[in-house]
Amino acid sequence: MTSICKTNLFSTIAMDLPSSFGTSQQHVANDFVRILSEAMDASTKKVSNLLRLKCKTQLKVDLTGKDTVPKDGTATSSKLSVNNSRCHSPAQILYEEVEYQLVPLPTAIINIPGRSSSAIQELYFEAENIPPLGYSAFYITPVRDQLHVDGLTVQVSQNFYYYGQGQGVQSGAYSFRPDKQRPTPVTERVTYQTIKGSLIKEIRQRFNDWITQIIRLYRGEEFLDVEWIIGPVPIGTDLGKEVVTVFTTNISNNGQFYTDSNGRQMIKRTCWNESLGQQQKKPVPSCYYPVTSRICIHSLNSSVEMCVLPDRTQGGTSYNEGEIELMVHRRLLTDDGFGLEESLNEEDHGVGLVIKGRHRIYVGNFRQEIDELTFSERISHAARRWQMEPWMFFASGEKINRRKWQNVRNKRYSSIRLHGLPRHIHILTLEPWKAGSVLLRLENTLEKPVRGGLHEKLDNPDDFPSKSSHITVELKKIFLQWKIKMVKETTLAANQWLEDARQMDWSTRRLLLKSEEALAKKKETQPKSETGRYVNL
Repeated sequence: MTSICKTNLFSTIAMDLPSSFGTSQQHVANDFVRILSEAMDASTKKVSNLLRLKCKTQLKVDLTGKDTVPKDGTATSSKLSVNNSRCHSPAQILYEEVEYQLVPLPTAIINIPGRSSSAIQELYFEAENIPPLGYSAFYITPVRDQLHVDGLTVQVSQNFYYYGQGQGVQSGAYSFRPDKQRPTPVTERVTYQTIKGSLIKEIRQRFNDWITQIIRLYRGEEFLDVEWIIGPVPIGTDLGKEVVTVFTTNISNNGQFYTDSNGRQMIKRTCWNESLGQQQKKPVPSCYYPVTSRICIHSLNSSVEMCVLPDRTQGGTSYNEGEIELMVHRRLLTDDGFGLEESLNEEDHGVGLVIKGRHRIYVGNFRQEIDELTFSERISHAARRWQMEPWMFFASGEKINRRKWQNVRNKRYSSIRLHGLPRHIHILTLEPWKAGSVLLRLENTLEKPVRGGLHEKLDNPDDFPSKSSHITVELKKIFLQWKIKMVKETTLAANQWLEDARQMDWSTRRLLLKSEEALAKKKETQPKSETGRYVNL
């Protein structure tokens, strides 16, 4: 199977509901892991071969999060290529060096089951302006040893909680049915230590024996990075735990919050029972919604908004005033009886599963624009940038020194022009097709304002501060390596020319469930009452 076919299979599995929602049996989940791992290996090998041709060196990449340096952790020098698969150039902190900072690895990361690296430190430095659809190369060798402020102040506290399981109805792979409406805190006392440097500041927290957390503040970034390690979740005499992280703020959101629709348009949510107005809240499980890229709350009496971006799809809610709650781990000994016939008790290396994940917290003024971008648009771009973080490829640097490195060519490469694409246009697909042609899918990432949501509540739809949804793209100004001879538009699935595509015409008609005679007779006896039921098809 070719690498492109494996990558397409990767995308199919990644979007498959059982694989993303965890509603498959364990042996099926293990097969998903195998398929995804093979596709990732094929993709990284393809990119590595391209970089090897350009850099004239053998590069390797590790995307598991267990190793980002040679396994022995003793390399004297190395070369690093940072591959940017986005069509825009990022400027962000990466695990590399220019002005650099070395940070000791937390004990919880060092002790992750299955970790084979002996490295005990992380290297941070700023890698700016990585070419779009291209790479930048860096040389690393041992040597002797600002946030945008807009006047907003938000009080934020955070803790981990868990929902227990009772003896009645119980949670499982398909359902969330806790024994109580409010979760139990995992601890009342947290120990911590701080690490400060020129590029990064850290607060390392230890909640208990199975939950640790690192809060990071990067220089020049407007978000707070929260990395947590949870597991193995203890079972003991109970029937399982569903672990959540809760961010508590002083934002008055009146039970309203917003989640994304598959990483795109934001949708307004509420925990109030709509049939009863704001007199009664729905149960907690009924207030949980899928969070693919972000969940936000904003103040109804000020311009403050807070968003939390997860690194994977999670369930989330804002059940109490000013709270954002996300479920991060589950370990259950019960089955919900919906057909899986298996408890959600995953193990790895003989112990309960250890989960390592991250959240990014953004706080801003949703009425203020920075660089012609609203806060909502900046969060949308940030979520997409995080989803498509650059890949890092390592190679040995023992046969090259600083002087030779100065003469190395092809340290930077880009497949497209740096400023060829408009800000809100994203290259969704760029794939070799047939007969020297390529398949190109472009995505317009502009979002419509949410009525009464992330912007002011306006009665007139024309008053919404929306931007033009029509953006002109000049393809000849984008691609550097190709001479475009012809462009022909297809359907989104790319299986028909757009001019040949014909949509099904679903006409609507009434299907009377009673005969016309019976209906007519009924109308004669009750002329003011409509009795015939119908179904819209």
